[in-house]
Amino acid sequence: LSTAVASIATIDDELLITEDLTLNVGSTLQGSGATTIGENAVLVMNNSDPGTNQQFILRGGHTLNIEGHASLSIDGAADSGPGDNYLLVTEAVTINNYGTFEIFDDRSILRGGVQNSVFNNFGTLHKVDGGEASTIQMAFNNSGTVLLTQGGLNLSGGISTGAFTAAADTLLGLSSQNLQPGSSLQSLGDVSLGGVVSGSYDVAGTTRSSATDFRLATSLNLGRHLEVAGHTRLGTASVDLDTLTLEFPGGRLDADGSIFVSQAMEWQVKATLQGSGTTTIGENAVLVMNNSDPGTNQQFILRGGHTLNIEGHASLSIDSAADSGPGDNYLLVTEAVTINN
Repeated sequence: LSTAVASIATIDDELLITEDLTLNVGSTLQGSGATTIGENAVLVMNNSDPGTNQQFILRGGHTLNIEGHASLSIDGAADSGPGDNYLLVTEAVTINNYGTFEIFDDRSILRGGVQNSVFNNFGTLHKVDGGEASTIQMAFNNSGTVLLTQGGLNLSGGISTGAFTAAADTLLGLSSQNLQPGSSLQSLGDVSLGGVVSGSYDVAGTTRSSATDFRLATSLNLGRHLEVAGHTRLGTASVDLDTLTLEFPGGRLDADGSIFVSQAMEWQVKATLQGSGTTTIGENAVLVMNNSDPGTNQQFILRGGHTLNIEGHASLSIDSAADSGPGDNYLLVTEAVTINN
């Protein structure tokens, strides 16, 4: 079955595809029913028509079940940028992937209107190639396997018990994800996330945390670099890092265990280090607290019984452009903290 360009297929019952289904660009699959791509069938969404803002459209409460194979891609001659050719989902659709769903050429699944669509991955979702990021703007629940081989992959909030695996030189983005017990995340590249991690977490490169609770993680390796942009809770874990950055303005790191920084820590203004644990700046490491943001009453905040050990070098300073007076930019300590220099 092949849909014509700009055609509309309305299915209010159940349609089973036993061989192939080709969705041409501009065509729409809709209706209150379900379309199932059988276990020996292939769904192809490939745009060979040059132009911008080209879409495959899934809408109207439709359910798409993939038991076989699906691919979202674009011919090179038609490529006008990663954001211009995509699967558009709207009006509470559901995609259930029991087979293999492959994404090529940095294509995305984008929502129209309110976020009320769901992608349930029971099989394998594979971002195959591309140098930029693909995005799925649907609530993403993973009880299968997510593979990221090249480029980036951004997934929206959901509940996951499955596996996330990413290659080197990739960026996996997880927004508001609840990674439950039994889940695993293993990346040789970088990860940007927010949510809850209750399974295993192992990253080789950089972890960028917007607001993440790692306290229930069964194993925790944050990688060589940790960037804290929101409230990040480590619990009693022991963490070794090359670099640590507490970012302006809302970076807050809550640690009841031990953190060891071997190279450099950058503490930006209005960021907070807290918790009953210990942060140690190693003998070859440097801690820099430098305010480059103009304004008065700018603080670096250390609190909550935390202990800061400085074995290497630390500096507290301010860029001249941000200087509004000697009393306005400072390290604020509260709630029984200790600094050992």
